[in-house]
Amino acid sequence: MERLYHKTRVIKSLKKYFMPYISVLTKPSGEKLFLLMLAVMAMQFVTSIRNIYRWFLSGIGKESLNSYYHLLTYSKMPLGKFAEKTISLALSLVEETGFFAKLVEKFTEK
Repeated sequence: MERLYHKTRVIKSLKKYFMPYISVLTKPSGEKLFLLMLAVMAMQFVTSIRNIYRWFLSGIGKESLNSYYHLLTYSKMPLGKFAEKTISLALSLVEETGFFAKLVEKFTEK
C-alpha cells in the first residue's frame, strides 16, 4: 500500500532531491531518514526527537520512537558518504549557475 506522503508532487520532488542520502542506507533506514528530514522541514523547530515523533512522525508512519533513536545513534551511519554527497550536490549547483566562470570573468576583465 502506498502511503499518503508518497502521493504529492512536492513530497516526490523532495524525495528525489534527498535520494543521494537515502540511497546510502538500507531501504527501511532510508525511509526513516526521509521522514525525519520531512518532519524537520515541516515543523521548522526541533526540540527533540520525541517532540518530532509526537507531533509529526507518529501520524504518518508505523515506525516506533525507538526506531528513530536507533537510526540516529547507529554507529555505522555512513557520515563520510553523506559528506561526499553534500559536496557533490554543492559542486553541481555551482557548476549549473556558472559561478566560477563569472568569477574568473570578473577578475580577468581590465
